[in-house]
Amino acid sequence: MPDHGPNQAETAAVAEVMARVRRIELSARRLMQTLSAGEYRSAFRGRGLEFAEVRGYDESDDHRTIDWNVTARTGELHVRRYEEERELSTILLVDISGSQAAGTGQLLKRDLAANVCALIAFAALGSNDRVGAVLFSNVVEHFMAPRKGRNHALHLVRDVLFVQPTAAGTDLAAALRLVTRAVRKRSVLFVLSDFLAPDYERELRVATARHDVICAVTVDPLEQTLPEGVGLLGVRDPETGEERLLDTDDPRVRAAYAEARAGRLPGLLRQLSACGADPVVLHTDGDVMAPLARLFRLRASRGGRRWAR
Repeated sequence: MPDHGPNQAETAAVAEVMARVRRIELSARRLMQTLSAGEYRSAFRGRGLEFAEVRGYDESDDHRTIDWNVTARTGELHVRRYEEERELSTILLVDISGSQAAGTGQLLKRDLAANVCALIAFAALGSNDRVGAVLFSNVVEHFMAPRKGRNHALHLVRDVLFVQPTAAGTDLAAALRLVTRAVRKRSVLFVLSDFLAPDYERELRVATARHDVICAVTVDPLEQTLPEGVGLLGVRDPETGEERLLDTDDPRVRAAYAEARAGRLPGLLRQLSACGADPVVLHTDGDVMAPLARLFRLRASRGGRRWAR
């Protein structure tokens, strides 16, 4: 029978993919050294309280925790003690649409998303939480159920890097609807996107009512200002394919470009916050860990709740 196994080129390609994924893992682990597992864990509340034990009453105990049935049987005051049910599922909703393939900084926006996914995945696993992913473009492209384990995390990062979109455009609302239907227990949702998507606010509000939602906005320098001294610059909308030539040496063009984009990011952050999410901005030419660490520490200082508004 003919051998249908992988040829040498395919084997080499797979090896390079996994080598890249492991490089991202090493980078993520180095960055995580600046963020203790305790800081990540305390940034998110568990699903609720679970019964731990009945014990004798102490004068420092809250009288509302007295177990009157046990007290009646024993003739002595007893209280019920509860512990937080710590284990959570963390779901990464990752935009893999055409606009995420853009990048003029150190990374493409999609590579930035993969790095952040690695950070979150290994931090979640370090807290004994499960981690899963939803990859979306204009449709939901791929779903990974929440699981534990290093191999699962590596496969997740690999898929974020290499699953190819089958449709143009971005439908964040569809991804949010899927998670809202499929994930019943309270979970942490990390949405990684540039949020160049229409009409997702209603679905985001529904998601934040049930889950703890972080919206990580991926931003590239070209989305805010034009580069200087490059003359005519061809720009292409990765979602629609529309192409334009911009004269970067013309101060009027530069000013109009900057003005058109000046209000978008602040307005987006206000909108995400109004929908009940915690927004954080991640730049392709900036430090990834600093804004995430700041977010986690602020949340931890508020008992794992959303930022104060």
